[in-house]
Amino acid sequence: MKKTISILLAVAVLLSIAIPFSANAVSKVTELKQVEATDSSVKFIWETVFGKDVTYEIQMGNNPSELATVRDVSDFFSYETFYNAYELKAGKTYYARVRAYSGNDYGDWSDTLELVTAPKTVENFIQTDCSETTASFKWDASEGVTSYKLIERVGDADNVLAEVNETSCTIKGLNNKNEFKNDYYVSPVRSSETFDAQENIDYMWDVNSISARDLKLTPKKPNAPTIKNLWTALNLCDYAVNEVPFANGYKYELYNGSGKKVKSGDAGSDVYVNGGEFFALRTRGYVSFTSTNNVRYGAWSDKKYFGYNFDISAKKAKNKKSIKANWKKFKGASDYTVYISKSSKGGFKKAKVTKKTSVTIKKIGKKKLKKNSAYYIKVVANKKVNKKAAASVTAKVKVKK
Repeated sequence: MKKTISILLAVAVLLSIAIPFSANAVSKVTELKQVEATDSSVKFIWETVFGKDVTYEIQMGNNPSELATVRDVSDFFSYETFYNAYELKAGKTYYARVRAYSGNDYGDWSDTLELVTAPKTVENFIQTDCSETTASFKWDASEGVTSYKLIERVGDADNVLAEVNETSCTIKGLNNKNEFKNDYYVSPVRSSETFDAQENIDYMWDVNSISARDLKLTPKKPNAPTIKNLWTALNLCDYAVNEVPFANGYKYELYNGSGKKVKSGDAGSDVYVNGGEFFALRTRGYVSFTSTNNVRYGAWSDKKYFGYNFDISAKKAKNKKSIKANWKKFKGASDYTVYISKSSKGGFKKAKVTKKTSVTIKKIGKKKLKKNSAYYIKVVANKKVNKKAAASVTAKVKVKK
C-alpha cells in the first residue's frame, strides 16, 4: 500500500513539472504606441503576441484608472495588432491598455498608453506686422493645444518655421526682393510623451491659411520714378512708379528747385508742376494691415529731377562780331552750358559754361564769327546732385545774319 502511494506521488510531481500553470501561457502585450490622430480619432499598435488562436482585449477611457473594454474576442478581426478609435473629441487625452488571451488563458495587461487627438484647426489666422525680413502673425486659440506649429507649404511638402505656445509668432530670415510662392498656415498640436497629434492638411482650402500673394513684407527701395511726358500747356508731369514686390500702395513727394517739399500724397500717374525750375520726384512703397491699422513704409527711391519751359533770346552786337544770349534764371540749376552752331540740326560746339544768365560769344570753335552768317545758340540748364548730372533742360534760338 505504501509503495502504491509513493508511485502516485511521484507521478503527480512529474505531471506538475510537465504541464505549466495556464495563467502564464500567454505573454504580456508590449510596445504599445500611437501612430495616427485626427481631431476625432486615434490609431495605436502593439507587438504581436505569438501563440495558438491569440486574440486581444482592448480597454479605453479618459481616465487611466477607469478603463472600459471596447473590443474583445467577439469582435471581427480581433487578432489584428492595431486599433482605430473613432468619435472622440478634439484636443483631448485618452488612455488605453491591451491584453492577449488564448482560450481561457489571459496575459497581463500592457502598460497604459496615453493617447491624444488633434485639436481643431485654428480660426482667424492673420498677419499683423512685418519688416523687410520678418513677418508677424496671430490666430485664435484652439482647445486642447499644447503648442502651435507655423508651417510653410512648399509645393507638396511642409516646412515647420516655428513652434510656439502662444497664439502669435514672428518668423525671420525672409527676403523682400522677390514675390513668394509658398503658403502659410498654423497647425495646432496636442502632445503626449511619445506622440504629437495634429491634422494632416492635404489642401490649403481645408485650413485657414495665408497665400503667397497675401504675405506682406516691407517693400524694398524702388528705382526713381520714370517721367513719361511733360504736358507744358497743362503744367502737367506724367510719371510712372517703378513697382517693387509686396507693395500694395505707393506714396510720392515733390520738391521744387529750392529743395523744398511742395506736394506729397498717394502716388498716381501725374502731378502738376510749373515751368522755369527743376523739380524732384521720389516714391516709396508701403503695406498696410487693416486688422491692426499698422502701415510699414519702404525706403524712398532716389529723386528723379526734371523741368521744362526754358526760353532764351540772342542777337548780334552792332558790329556783328559777337552774339549776346540772355535767359531767365532756371530755378534749381547748378550752371548753364552754352553751345553755338551754323545749323539747327547739329554741329554744336561748346562756347562756355557759366552760372550767370547771360553770355557773349565771339567764336565758334577757334574761328571768329562771320558778319553775314546766321547762327544757332543752344543753352542747357544743368542740375547736378553730388557733383553728378541729374537733369537738364535745353533751349535753342536762331540768331539772324
